Amino acid sequence: DEAHRMKNEESVLSQVLRSLSSHSRLLITGTPLQNNLHELWALLNFLLPDIFSSAEQWREWFDLDDKEVEEEVIHKLHRVLRPFLLRRVKGEVEGDLPPKKEMLLSLGLTDMQREQYKNILKRDIDALYNSSGPQLGANKSRLLNIVMQLRKCC
Repeated sequence: DEAHRMKNEESVLSQVLRSLSSHSRLLITGTPLQNNLHELWALLNFLLPDIFSSAEQWREWFDLDDKEVEEEVIHKLHRVLRPFLLRRVKGEVEGDLPPKKEMLLSLGLTDMQREQYKNILKRDIDALYNSSGPQLGANKSRLLNIVMQLRKCC
C-alpha cells in the first residue's frame, strides 16, 4: 500500500525497492495519477521495467502539450492503463449490505482525560483569554490548534 511514495523514481525508497529481486510486483494506491504523467510512468516502470523502460519515450507517447490531440492521447492512455488498474467504484460495491447504523453515546471524561484537557487549556490560556474582539483574527490559528489538540487527547 502507499505506492504513491514511489512516484519519484529517484527517491531512496524507490531505488531500494527497485533493487529487490521479485517474481511479481503489486502496487496499491488510491492516487495513481495525481500531479503529472511522469509519476504514473514511475509506478509503471517499477511494475514492468522492461516494458516501461524509458521516461522519454513515455513522454513522447503521451504528450499533452498539443491541445488538438489531447482527447486522443487521453483515450490512448486509458487503453494502456486498463490492464494495470483495478478500480472499485461505489456503485459496484456489494449492494446487499444493510444500511449503516450509527449510535451516538455521550460519555463523561475519565479523570486522566480531564487532567489532559486542563493541561492543554492551561498551556495556551492566553490564546483563550484573547479569543474575542480584534485579537480573534491574530489568535485564530492558535485556537484551531488548541481544538485539534483537545480532539486528539481523547
